[in-house]
Amino acid sequence: MFFFFKQKTAYRPSPTGPETGGNLDVIIDNGATGGGEPNTVRPDYTLTNNYKIGWGGTGNWYQYTRSFEPGNYNAVWVGSRDGRDADAMGRTMELVTGDITQPNAATTVVGELTASWTGGWSANDSIPFLTPGATTAASIPLGANTTLRVRISKGDGDNDYLLFYPAGTITIPTLTSTFANGVLTLTYTGVLESSGTLNGNFDDVAGAVSPYVVPMNAAAQLYRTHD
Repeated sequence: MFFFFKQKTAYRPSPTGPETGGNLDVIIDNGATGGGEPNTVRPDYTLTNNYKIGWGGTGNWYQYTRSFEPGNYNAVWVGSRDGRDADAMGRTMELVTGDITQPNAATTVVGELTASWTGGWSANDSIPFLTPGATTAASIPLGANTTLRVRISKGDGDNDYLLFYPAGTITIPTLTSTFANGVLTLTYTGVLESSGTLNGNFDDVAGAVSPYVVPMNAAAQLYRTHD
């Protein structure tokens, strides 16, 4: 199930060139902040218009009442922000347990996330909500007429949409590291990949199995995992 953040007027609706901020299908980036190639067409699909919420700040929240098939769900926030600052955005997912018509209604935080700026407005990243205080995917109980609030806990950024799916149907890869006696070891799930630069291409590490000992005499690498 998708929730689309939506405002009444189109966001940057003018069909002008990307350098003026008018074309939503183009990532506007002059490369100065490390965001990649300038004026890059978004992959996979083309939109003539899009709706999302921007200009929010810490403490602002967005409320939705929806009916779900009863069960536990994982949730993903999808959004963007120009620049590359690390861990500069935060969101919480809250179940409203009090009077949904009141701004100070009682809520229970059921998920939280921290995200880095994505390198460009409309250059969306998909960030999973995690169990508060943990590194596992949040399992959120939903049912008929469930009211949720998504709160900006840090920073700003554009909110595009939310994705909900039955809990446990998608596995989130993990990656941890230890350094002892001059040996760096990566323990992970999923497939390990590496790149020489943050903005470069990440390639699968050939033959890697967990735990993986990083070659210390090789060029510096960045590592991540995927499913």
